[in-house]
Amino acid sequence: MDYQTALLRARVMRELRSFLTEVGYLEVDTPALSPDLIPENHLDVFRTRFEPPTADSQELYLIPSPEVYLKRLLAEGYGNIFQIARCYRNGEAVGRLHNPEFTMLEWYSLGADYRASLDTALELLQYLSKQVAPTVEVMRREPLTLTVEEAFRRHLGFSLAEALERNRLRPALLEAGLNPRRFESTEELVNFAMVDRIEPSLPNDRAVALLDYPKQIPTLAREIPGTPWCERWELYLGGVELANCYTEETDHLKVAQFFASQEQAKRARKAEHTVDRRYPELFQDAFPACSGAALGVDRLVLAFSEKQSLDEVIYFPFSATV
Repeated sequence: MDYQTALLRARVMRELRSFLTEVGYLEVDTPALSPDLIPENHLDVFRTRFEPPTADSQELYLIPSPEVYLKRLLAEGYGNIFQIARCYRNGEAVGRLHNPEFTMLEWYSLGADYRASLDTALELLQYLSKQVAPTVEVMRREPLTLTVEEAFRRHLGFSLAEALERNRLRPALLEAGLNPRRFESTEELVNFAMVDRIEPSLPNDRAVALLDYPKQIPTLAREIPGTPWCERWELYLGGVELANCYTEETDHLKVAQFFASQEQAKRARKAEHTVDRRYPELFQDAFPACSGAALGVDRLVLAFSEKQSLDEVIYFPFSATV
């Protein structure tokens, strides 16, 4: 990372804090080492051990996101909170948009749904652009917002809702000219279609928000009654996935059901990290209605700097240390 990019990165970090603090969020700081995680079975994590001199050793994990601790603070009544956290994910290729160690902004808004959080995210981007990168082309155009259903119709030529209802998503993808190969589950097939066809087709000259993902993809997002969708969005900037968000599911029974299903899936893929079995208990006593969002800070700096790779916006990228 050159010196001018380092200055830009420092301004981005400063202005992120300034914006969120000014609109009423409390900055918090949570552990990077944890004895257990929430059951995100699709994530591979880094493992380590604590070796105290007078007690048994303990297995620990580097957090893939601060969510496991931020949810505890929400349950304890901390209100609107945010953290700029160092996060770690294993099992992903190192490349232009991936580094095993990365910086994430995660924030939670009480009494807000996912659409209100999208407004906040877009306001944040506009504010940052004016403060640190007023000439960046990608922020000069109005953001585009469309649903996942609209994206499937536009870029694949069929209704995702109808394909899901008729249990023919795989045949529909084949008819659209895609080869899903070994993928079978709804989550795998939708993700494959997104990566192979939809994401490359999104305009890269502006921010783009995709809303309303299939509820068959397991998340803790609140479902939209009477529809096949849940209240979730993903935000792209310059054609690169930047942030994701959903209205948090707060019903204790639904959270417990999600927890159990993820535990079963984790065992099936032989994931080795332990999970926080107390997590569903947070929702037994009126967990606050809220929306949570997570934004990749390194990718944000990449967009504002108009560089081509994360290696150019991180002080010591993994590719330079191994």
